Amino acid sequence: MILKTQTSASSTGSAAGSSDNENVATNNSNAAKQQEAESWSSVPPKTKNNKKNNNKKTKNKKDLWKDALIKEVGTNCRAEMCGLNSKDHTVYARVVGDFENQSISVGKVLQVMVDEEWDQLIHQILERKQTVEKDAYPSATGLLELGAVWLLNETLYMSGGGAAAQRLSTKSADLVPDWKDFTLRVHAVPQRYFVAHEYDWTKYCRGRLIGGTIAVSIDGVSPPVPFSGMPDSKDGVIVYDDPKLGFAVLCKPAPMPGHATLDNHAEDCCSMFQKALENTRHISLPPRLDGEYLDTHGLLLVSTQKQFLHYMEHTHLDSLAGYSKTGVVKKYRALVCVKDPDKMDLLESYVQKGTIITHYYNHHSKQYKKQKPKNDNKWHAVKMRVTAMGCETSGLRAACVATPYKDEANPDHTLARRLWGIASETPAQDLGVKYVMQIEVEPLTGRLHQIRCQLAEMGFPIVGDAIRGGGVCETADHQAHKWTRMALQCCELQFHEPERFEVKSRSTSSSSSSSSSTDGSDNKKATTKSKSYVPSKKKCSFQLLDAWWSEMLYNYEQGI
Repeated sequence: MILKTQTSASSTGSAAGSSDNENVATNNSNAAKQQEAESWSSVPPKTKNNKKNNNKKTKNKKDLWKDALIKEVGTNCRAEMCGLNSKDHTVYARVVGDFENQSISVGKVLQVMVDEEWDQLIHQILERKQTVEKDAYPSATGLLELGAVWLLNETLYMSGGGAAAQRLSTKSADLVPDWKDFTLRVHAVPQRYFVAHEYDWTKYCRGRLIGGTIAVSIDGVSPPVPFSGMPDSKDGVIVYDDPKLGFAVLCKPAPMPGHATLDNHAEDCCSMFQKALENTRHISLPPRLDGEYLDTHGLLLVSTQKQFLHYMEHTHLDSLAGYSKTGVVKKYRALVCVKDPDKMDLLESYVQKGTIITHYYNHHSKQYKKQKPKNDNKWHAVKMRVTAMGCETSGLRAACVATPYKDEANPDHTLARRLWGIASETPAQDLGVKYVMQIEVEPLTGRLHQIRCQLAEMGFPIVGDAIRGGGVCETADHQAHKWTRMALQCCELQFHEPERFEVKSRSTSSSSSSSSSTDGSDNKKATTKSKSYVPSKKKCSFQLLDAWWSEMLYNYEQGI
């Protein structure tokens, strides 16, 4: 069953502000620009309360090492390990005994710990008849390569300070710490993101060259792809790169974090891109622009210079405040589940009217509600706008996935099994889903998981969002590594390209700190110059024209 609509999807976005009078005097223009640059060069305001938590309870040291497993690692020297049976496989290991006259390295203790962890895992696997996924349990060297090993100062840790924690690398294998007060924390089974190795992080996306599925515009001009960036056997991730201004736009795979996690410092976007650039540039993510980072694929803005990072911080804050016309515009494409078909008409009215959809978010409980509880200041408004509904190119409004009969030739049944897999004969019926529908949304605030939660509250959970009723979408690579994915994509990104502007500031010299000198002369003032980024009139626009489920919808419409 195919539903089509001829309603054109509305598209909203920020446009570059233009001057009402082109004949403004040059002196006034420079003065305004100078004032703007000074404001952009200042430190952005803090948006979070960074007060120290002094109410942390002090842990009991004896309780931490209670029932620890003991193994000999030297003469009258043993390693104590606890947490081998923990659910998250976080193991703590320390060395006790006569270790001062022996070189007990991190690598040696780590190897003993890994061997014991393997013994524990083998028993669990055999008892529960679990399937062992390839490369899910790294070796001692593999744990160091992933950044899953930390060196802790035990005294500070037990007192709740948590300040002395150092992530170790392969270079730390021969490190011999002072075991009197140092402990290893090992994430023995770290979360792996195998999809990171399916791409070449030094090359551009094929969509820039073939099929026209990626559109890039810098001041109305599509820049060429450098010959050195042409993809080879693997597809690339680079959409656009400007090393001079200090930013790049990547096409991020999913599921994959944007930056390092506690147990994995190797398989995230920043680490993979920095490794591809051979550490020649500092890679980081602009604050508040990576909200749906783990399960979302698509466009990801990466800063390669601190100056650009500062510029984007100001740009986004000004955009949220509503007094800037040069802010950041981000749009997301999602494939949502429709359990109540009558709600589709309501959603379509939101698109036509440009309705701003508001929910309320509690940072402490991580909950979303349609109505704000009375006399409770912990709930903050989150807003978004649905900008398009259905497939714009084909006019497909929604696709039925719940048919009463199981027919492999039926496109309804085939689409459901392509999305949710073949584990169930009726995956859509099991979830209570009747249709799936593609929409585009523009978040107007920047809360974590905002899009997922707001759509779920409206009765449209995203396909693949198992927590909120969207089921599980599982896929695998050529090496049989499996992972789940969600039908959520950052499909559009717009912002104004920065330009450098010289900021002049005056400071009174220390030798003339008094209001007037003894001879009555004025204070001497030194003029300093620095360069800052301010928004230019050039608009940067990036678009992805399809997603991983686009081919499935096309085949459904064609009856394939």
